[in-house]
Amino acid sequence: MDISYAINERYVEYCLVSMVSLLENNIGNEINFHILTDHLSASSKIRIQNVIANFDCNIHFYEIPDSWIQGLSLNCWSKYCWYRLFLPQLISSDVSRILYLDTDTIITGSITELFNLNLSDYSIAGCLDIMSFSEGIFDRLGYPSKFGYVCSGVLLLNLDYFRVHDLTTKIIDFAKTHSEIINFPDQDAINYICHSSTYHLPLKYDILAPFLADRDFYYRHSAEVVEILKDPRIIHYAGCNPWKKEIQKHYYHDVFWKYANKIGGIHPVSVYSPKVKVIITIKRLLAHLGISKYKHLFTNINTDFSHLSNI
Repeated sequence: MDISYAINERYVEYCLVSMVSLLENNIGNEINFHILTDHLSASSKIRIQNVIANFDCNIHFYEIPDSWIQGLSLNCWSKYCWYRLFLPQLISSDVSRILYLDTDTIITGSITELFNLNLSDYSIAGCLDIMSFSEGIFDRLGYPSKFGYVCSGVLLLNLDYFRVHDLTTKIIDFAKTHSEIINFPDQDAINYICHSSTYHLPLKYDILAPFLADRDFYYRHSAEVVEILKDPRIIHYAGCNPWKKEIQKHYYHDVFWKYANKIGGIHPVSVYSPKVKVIITIKRLLAHLGISKYKHLFTNINTDFSHLSNI
């Protein structure tokens, strides 16, 4: 299995939590980690290598120069979101697919199935993002809603397809020439270019908080919600990082700490300035008033799924 993360010094420990969860739940597989960064200190690299030393895995580090992402839109996002696009040229040509994971993910089961999928006619494989259920996103990007809109935080890339069709260049060119319509930088551009060649994975491979918090969503997708509850594989804490005190909790909030406690040294932190806290409070109020733009960010945790028991 080839697995990639994009990190800087601040996210080393959180990345390690994800890596350890993957390794513990996929024993018997040789795993190659590919770490994308602008710079990591020697001590951070040693820290990573020491934590994973007892597992059957290899690790490779790649430094991405800022010149590669010059001119690309970021909005409020970090530059690291663009790094995954360079995997086709960074990774050896004998590697045909790679799973990119955001650092705020926990792997709770086997992901072998992902590496056995027939992706010959697909550029990427991913799970629907909660934003896929808003028609506005398809009007903005200009492609039919039947193709859906996937989350780029858990993304299986068919590297051969990317190389043959030069998709990295096409995605970057789209992002640069359509910066005025892009809200979620790499994710918008990837979805636009790859929408007709996307393989849709079961939602259990990218469990976002709204899947188990948005009542409208889990009534419409009850069968997949049942699968998420019975057999979760990849939990994604997008928008609700467990180590951030002020953030709402994910349904699987405690699972993160199960693995974080294995490596030690991680504690909840207050990450927002007073100004940002005021902005979050306003957005939370707008969400509770039903403003759809913010609804997916601030939904209440649901713990009662008894109505799904007969499915």
